[in-house]
Amino acid sequence: MFFGQIKDVKGLDILLKGFALARTMDASLRLLIGGRVWKTDFSKYQEIIESHGLAPYCALHIHHIPDAEVPCFYRRADLVVLPHLRIYQSDVDLGAMSYGSAVLVSDIAGMLEAVVDESTSFVFRSRDARHLAQRIGEIFSNPGTPMASARRGCAWSPTATTGAAWESRFWTVMNARCVLPIEAPAREDRAPRAAAALHAPVSLRCRWGSIDNPGGLYEKAT
Repeated sequence: MFFGQIKDVKGLDILLKGFALARTMDASLRLLIGGRVWKTDFSKYQEIIESHGLAPYCALHIHHIPDAEVPCFYRRADLVVLPHLRIYQSDVDLGAMSYGSAVLVSDIAGMLEAVVDESTSFVFRSRDARHLAQRIGEIFSNPGTPMASARRGCAWSPTATTGAAWESRFWTVMNARCVLPIEAPAREDRAPRAAAALHAPVSLRCRWGSIDNPGGLYEKAT
């Protein structure tokens, strides 16, 4: 899955090309894309989809994803890919792990601070679609790998970790991703604010939707 605002610096074109190559090794692969376009034109990504014959295998939700549907997207994904070319701030990788999804990220500064290759996540060479495809193939060649990684990632995610260790990790990661350092809030506010940023309260409980409509089936929480 690719999730979040669709910006040129997020490398969706690299993911699409890598996905096309990965499908030559595993025809069962499907790609879910969720998020709104920001200061770019989605037509260039649509052109890649069509030129590689990917349309039947891509579920496109090119719009703002309501908070209530965010968990449904994460939980439909075996693997969340962040093919960023550069990064200033992102919580998609941490959010993915908090929802139990494995992550595959590019090896750029600001991204590696949050992950440990082969432990809480997987890493590929930035801008390299072939290496991205190779890594996807390696990950799914062992069906147990993505979920094993996700469980390790979830073990230190904001929903599972409290206290000084999590606070230090969160602010270290976020400062690494910003041109100007973030001033950490008062100690008593840190954990609730960090958790809220990555795992916002959801008033709806998901009943698994399809990849084409991951957030379409839900009911009020009891």
